[in-house]
Amino acid sequence: MTSHTTGARSLRSGAFMVAGRVVQLTLQLGLVAVLSRILDVEDFGVQTFVFPVALIVQNIANGGLQSAIIQHPDLKDEEASALFWAALRWNLLVCGGMALSGLLLSVLYRDWVAAPMAAVWAAILYAATLSAVQEAWLKRHFRFGAVLAAQLAAMAVSVAVAIWAANAGARYWTFMIQLAVAELGRVAIIWIICPWRPAPRSTLGAATARAVGELRAYWSGLAGSRLLAWIGEQSDRVTVAAIGGRDAAGLYEFAKRWGTFAFLEPYLALTEVAIATLSPLRSDASRLTATARSAFLPVLAAAFPVLGFLFAEPQGVLHFLFGDKWLAAAPALRVVALAMAIGSIGRLVLWISLATGGTARQLAWTKRVTALYLACVVTGAWRGPYGAALGMLAANVLTAIPSVFYILKPTGVRPRDIFPVWLMPFAAAAAGVVVLFLLGPRLPDAMTFVGLVVRGFTFVAVYALSWALIPGGPTMLRGLRDRSVSPATPGGGSTGRE
Repeated sequence: MTSHTTGARSLRSGAFMVAGRVVQLTLQLGLVAVLSRILDVEDFGVQTFVFPVALIVQNIANGGLQSAIIQHPDLKDEEASALFWAALRWNLLVCGGMALSGLLLSVLYRDWVAAPMAAVWAAILYAATLSAVQEAWLKRHFRFGAVLAAQLAAMAVSVAVAIWAANAGARYWTFMIQLAVAELGRVAIIWIICPWRPAPRSTLGAATARAVGELRAYWSGLAGSRLLAWIGEQSDRVTVAAIGGRDAAGLYEFAKRWGTFAFLEPYLALTEVAIATLSPLRSDASRLTATARSAFLPVLAAAFPVLGFLFAEPQGVLHFLFGDKWLAAAPALRVVALAMAIGSIGRLVLWISLATGGTARQLAWTKRVTALYLACVVTGAWRGPYGAALGMLAANVLTAIPSVFYILKPTGVRPRDIFPVWLMPFAAAAAGVVVLFLLGPRLPDAMTFVGLVVRGFTFVAVYALSWALIPGGPTMLRGLRDRSVSPATPGGGSTGRE
């Protein structure tokens, strides 16, 4: 496969995933906007009791397995079959551990409902892993559109079912009903559209053991890194919930979810595309750098205006989208949005690490920073949602830049080639915040619809103008446009993926 073909398919796949994520986000935002007016704050808080555990299980059992398969340069069908059968056992242990953790969570939160919710959530996640290898197979063949269609179809049905369940009085179980419909529906569709099927275990020879061992090593390194990162990044949710109970947990979950979504949604949507695109370039640092820059820039350029506006007008956004019961989350939302903007560059370089097989180095770095992150967020979480957000900000400020240098060191990609891609949209968003602050008294009240729209247009105008005025901005945009028009990676030749 030529570099032009791979570049074109990567571009199309990326466009599919971003467009799909926009649709998913629209559905999710609409659902939460409806549920936030039907359910109580404490119903959202109950979900937060188990969410941190569910997140790491999902990342290890499903996301980690898919990443291990996608990055493999030459995975044979029999090796994929062996991995499928092995993953059934591994994931059963992981999800079984999550189910048992509900007993500990009930004691920690002094709330019995955590135990049955953890068991139900674990069962749903295990069922979701049954299509992990098939989904990764589709992504390896750049059939991201098919994966996206399955996700959207299942999610659309789940949204309708969730609204019905909430109106029927399901309360916090509404979230489990919605998740079950979305995940089981997606699994069924993936099995239908994917032509690959696992071979019977009895037909697999010992020759696949080494290949499976290599994938397991990659997977375990990634799982270890994510587990350590989870200890730091999710300890704030756990501490806020343990101290403040359901209401505090619900407010902080709202602030953290919506303060990070503008970056995390496109980041997560494009992770598999990025790994599949960057992994063939691991031996050519110049091409790897150029392609990584062109992948990072649109994510940051789209995320930072949203993060900046959330920082500037958190009360208006919460009032308009979710209602006045959520205004208490505004201070935490503002701080979380800033923390996400600062920490975004540290997450993006993980694409390069994953594509070059650097999970062991990720694990080593995560071990070094977890204690610092844990100290920051737990110390802040004792002061409630706002304190937890401040702890998250402090942790990201202290770790974001060092993580870039450490992760990139063995890849051949220079940090000085990456930082400008992050700094340009950050500076443009900061300009928008400053202008809104200066013009605030002269603009309509953000708590009205007209005022929020006027302030939004003002922010976007300043953000766009800043790209033209800040040195290097026009050049960076032209480079992005040129690579979008001509998706071939620099240097030509084979990518190594046939």
